Amino acid sequence: MHPLIFGIPVYFVGWLLAALVCIPLGTELGRRSGFPALRVAALLTCCSLILLVGSKLLYVAETTLFPAEDYVPPALRGSLHGFRIPGGALLLAVIFRCGLRCFDCPGGASAISKLRCWPAH
Repeated sequence: MHPLIFGIPVYFVGWLLAALVCIPLGTELGRRSGFPALRVAALLTCCSLILLVGSKLLYVAETTLFPAEDYVPPALRGSLHGFRIPGGALLLAVIFRCGLRCFDCPGGASAISKLRCWPAH
């Protein structure tokens, strides 16, 4: 099994730290670029949740199609076991444009080019 920090697998502590750092950082970068901070924070939070859901869905699909491939015995698998990040990235790629529309954010290359991540020199 994975090492634990306060009873939580290190893997999930990494996901939590990434969310706690990336959501506020992304919100601040969006705010500096002229996007409404609350909408950007909500969009990034939804994207994080979609990443988790898609990762779990791919794991469930894999174990359904190939049950013998998982290295952890079924009796030891809990709800925190089994995430496949490519599934999250795929689901996020499919849903992202819809999310931009739902949160009334401009999308596409124009929105990405508008983000000012580093100060101009």
